[in-house]
Amino acid sequence: MLLFFAFLARASNDCPAAYLRKDFALQMDSIELSFIEADIPNLELQIESLDGLAACLSERMIPELAARYHLIKGIYAFVSNNEEIMKASFSVAKRVDPAISISTHVFPKEHVVHDIYSQIKPVTYVDIKSKPSQGSYFFDGLMLSRRPVQAPTYIQIIDNEKVLLAQYLQTEMDIPKLSGKTYHKPIALGVSAGSMIVAGYFFFSAHEAGASYLERKEDVIQGEGKDLEVAIEELNSNFDKNQDHFLYSMIATGVSLTTLGISFVLEW
Repeated sequence: MLLFFAFLARASNDCPAAYLRKDFALQMDSIELSFIEADIPNLELQIESLDGLAACLSERMIPELAARYHLIKGIYAFVSNNEEIMKASFSVAKRVDPAISISTHVFPKEHVVHDIYSQIKPVTYVDIKSKPSQGSYFFDGLMLSRRPVQAPTYIQIIDNEKVLLAQYLQTEMDIPKLSGKTYHKPIALGVSAGSMIVAGYFFFSAHEAGASYLERKEDVIQGEGKDLEVAIEELNSNFDKNQDHFLYSMIATGVSLTTLGISFVLEW
C-alpha cells in the first residue's frame, strides 16, 4: 500500500500523505532486498516509489539517509548499465557520509562493484547565489548554500522545522522555487462575472431605450402626445441611449469572455 501511494505521489506531484524518515528507510530496505533477490523487474517501480516518498517527506532528511539514497541510486544505475549516473550518485554518497559503503549482503565483497565504488572520488560543491523566498535550503540533509557539481542532490526547503518543498534533483537541474498561493484565477473569474452583470444591465437598458424609441417614433408620426419638438428630442435621446448601451453591453461581454478565457490558464 505504501508503495502504491508513493508511486502515485511521484506520478501526480501530489502527496497523499506526509511520510516520515522511517517510511523512507523501510522502502530502501525493500529495495536492497530486491537487489539481493535479483528482482530487477520490480526495481524500477520501487525506485520510482522511493522518489515519490522523497518528494513527500515531512521531516528533515538526515545525511545518513541521504547518502544511502544516493548509494541505492548508484547501485540501480550500475545494474542498469548507466555509468554516468552511477559515478555521480556514488560520489555524492561518499561526500555526504564518508563512512558509507555498499553492503556485502547486497553484493559479495569480491563483486566488481566494490572496486568501482572504492575508486570514486567524493563530489565537489559549488556555491549558489539564490535564496528561497521562505526558509532555508537543505541539500542531502545539510543546511548549505552549496550544491554538488555535476551530480544529483536531494533538496528540501525548510522553515522552522516545516518542510515546504522536497525534491530529488537530477544533475544540474535548476533549484525549484516555492510556489506561493496566488489569487489571479479568482480575481479573473470575479472580473468576468462582474463584467457579465454589467453587460446584462446595459443590454436590457438598451432594449428598454429601443422600445421607448419605437413608441415615441410612432407618437411623432401620428402627431400625438407632447409638443413635437419635445417628442423629437426624447426620440433622439432614446435612440442614442439604445445605441450607446448596446455598445457598452458588447464591450462588457467582450471583457467578461476574455477574462474567463484567461482564467483557464491561471492557477488558484
